[in-house]
Amino acid sequence: MLSLCIINAGQDRSAALDVYGRMWVWGDGEDGVFAFFDIEWPFRITRPYIVELGIKFVALSTRGRHSAALDAYGRIWTWGNVEFGALGHDEFGYTQRAVFSPRVLEIDYDGNALPVFLSVYASGHNSIAAGVCGRIWTWGNGYNYQLGHGNTYSVNRPKQIRYR
Repeated sequence: MLSLCIINAGQDRSAALDVYGRMWVWGDGEDGVFAFFDIEWPFRITRPYIVELGIKFVALSTRGRHSAALDAYGRIWTWGNVEFGALGHDEFGYTQRAVFSPRVLEIDYDGNALPVFLSVYASGHNSIAAGVCGRIWTWGNGYNYQLGHGNTYSVNRPKQIRYR
């Protein structure tokens, strides 16, 4: 029997992690949100399907047109549609191009060590992540000030929020 312990649902898709940190997906796989198969829409999986990536994930978010996951080492992986810089890989534009293979984020950090993350959330065209020291990073579409950087600019790489 399959034991899924972490679940997440987006607009037209669902995903889960099993006890071994493997990702299972089902629903609409548009824009590469399932992290495999370079196939254009419509692409639907009708039952849970395991995605063998060789990465042990501990958290998963599959919202909007992209996905984000946290691995056992506190690193963030993203994949899906690159619009507005939502993946955080220094790509930007108003394109429908998708990244089908998860890529680990490279975080610009002004400290001595790279941050270790506790959580990540993919939402619409932007993402947010929380680090172990209480710091928050955001990236993607900033049109409604949702990135927390005091302006409406979009950011195509994770940027730490500065508190007042």
